[in-house]
Amino acid sequence: MSPTTYQEKTLIQAMISHGAAEASSFAELFYRCMTLRMADEVADAENALARQWQDAPMVLTRPVEAAVMTAALGMLNEKISWLDMEISTLTFCVDGKVYYGFVNTTADEVTKHATKMSEAQRALFYAVVSNLLETSAELEQDTLNVDDPRSHATRQAIQTIYSSGLEYTEVESLGLSAQGNLHLRPSDVEACVLELADKHWLRLIRTIHNIEYVQLGPRAVLELSEAREWNNNRLMRG
Repeated sequence: MSPTTYQEKTLIQAMISHGAAEASSFAELFYRCMTLRMADEVADAENALARQWQDAPMVLTRPVEAAVMTAALGMLNEKISWLDMEISTLTFCVDGKVYYGFVNTTADEVTKHATKMSEAQRALFYAVVSNLLETSAELEQDTLNVDDPRSHATRQAIQTIYSSGLEYTEVESLGLSAQGNLHLRPSDVEACVLELADKHWLRLIRTIHNIEYVQLGPRAVLELSEAREWNNNRLMRG
């Protein structure tokens, strides 16, 4: 297997920076990265090695054909498989859009040390994910009981969870109720949630001044197996 090209490395760096990207944005990013020519100063130092790697920009047209992009990503993912990482894709049940993300393919301790987030911030994130998934599962189970007089109300509640998410006050409570060094003040919770939303781990529904609800973001669904299963189940139910 040949080494990654200059263009492929640029695409990986771009995806690390973006976290996750909606399909149309990713296609444009893919086009710009894969047709990139090395800057003169880089080319002077690396042109011999680039020729050895056959490091030539791809010939692409806009819009990029899906089959071409899929084939190129397949080859790139094979090259970087030894890192236990890949550029993955899925349809996100919340908005029905396709997203791409640069994700880990195995869950291990290494990933926890690769983030700049504190232990308390990571704990809050996983608590939010757990609450969203558990609440959805409980509400779904309730609707299976057709004799339950609450069935209509619980169906409405399910739609609220799916379309809105956890109320932000609940997220604040998770941070405030955490013990010891996992405790977060309201200002810390807000900073954490905003950072997670910026990297697409979470999604926010907000007014001009306030965060109203917190949802799972596409990157969480791409990265976390339990969130991906929740997403796939929701898609199958339509």
